[in-house]
Amino acid sequence: MKNRIYGYIAILFIIAPLICSCGQSAENPGTTASAPAYTAGARTFTVAKTEISYTLSQTANVRARLVDSLYFDGVSGAISDIYSSAYDFVKKGDVIAELDPSEIQKNIAVSDIQKNIWSVKDQQQTLDEKNADLTLTSAKSAYDAAANAYDISPTAANKSALDAADIQYQYAQLNKQLIGYNRDLFNINYQDFLDSDERLRESVANCKMTAPDDGVLISFPALDTGEYADAGVPIFQFVSMSNILLMLVTDDAVYLKRESDITVTINGVSYAASGYAPQRGDAVWASDMPSNQLYLTFAGDAPQIIPGSSVTATISIDKTGILAIPKNCVKNTNGVTTVDVVTGGDSTNVPVKLGIMSGQYVEVLSGLNEGDTILIQ
Repeated sequence: MKNRIYGYIAILFIIAPLICSCGQSAENPGTTASAPAYTAGARTFTVAKTEISYTLSQTANVRARLVDSLYFDGVSGAISDIYSSAYDFVKKGDVIAELDPSEIQKNIAVSDIQKNIWSVKDQQQTLDEKNADLTLTSAKSAYDAAANAYDISPTAANKSALDAADIQYQYAQLNKQLIGYNRDLFNINYQDFLDSDERLRESVANCKMTAPDDGVLISFPALDTGEYADAGVPIFQFVSMSNILLMLVTDDAVYLKRESDITVTINGVSYAASGYAPQRGDAVWASDMPSNQLYLTFAGDAPQIIPGSSVTATISIDKTGILAIPKNCVKNTNGVTTVDVVTGGDSTNVPVKLGIMSGQYVEVLSGLNEGDTILIQ
């Protein structure tokens, strides 16, 4: 019995190495083969550049591309009413604040009186011009008569009469010229008055501060009701909805070139927008900006969102010129993402780094080259 057991043990020692060698690679003895032998007729896929689309949904930071200052244009006065405050949304043309126009209205009443005075001056100027014309005509006739008399009888008396008529005629000519200069000066001064009167009347409308566009006020008023506001001094900070930006972070920002047409969905509502990754020199660019920031501007009606807040935004990104493979080409080998690359009559298990997935395809970031043939699992 003992001899039989020893015989079994000896047989095991002989066949054990043979069993182990069946699991070793012929090319690399001592290692386990990582890919099956390629079989002719197996399904394969040729790696090529293509386009892939996916949906990006994340919390976006709301920023302002440009902030405007709102002020009373060309007019000063006491603030009579303030109708809006910080973070109010306003429509284009909405009245935001108003000055007391009573002083301007008094000035308009004075200007109306001055306009009547100018009208009387204009009539007087016209009368002076007519009188100058009559005087000149009369002086010219008297001179012609004196000259004719002297030609007929060149006596000393006729010579004195001619000299006197000549002086009167020259005076009439100079007076006519002076009246003409007065008319030119009158016209200049009268036009200055009319321009000033027009600006005065327009300033009544300027007593109302209106929204230049659909937008949001992002500051409290710098002055209160009853305080004096100087012309051009900012009262509110304002951001037009056309200057609203959404900032997202994605490594695929480069695929949205400047002015790319996209649709962004915010809280279930879709808006037309364009997106781009900021470059040096852009208004929103800063030296410490990461290259994966994506900015969206709205092409039409923008949502009522406030700079500094956050919203959930969803957009579609089309990536072109990338490598993508079917998902069923990918497998997990000992915790490593791999594919089987066919070379000649063999297949090799190759680690790959994958990107986004879209439908039945997945982006390949590294590990494969265009033209590679891989096995479909």
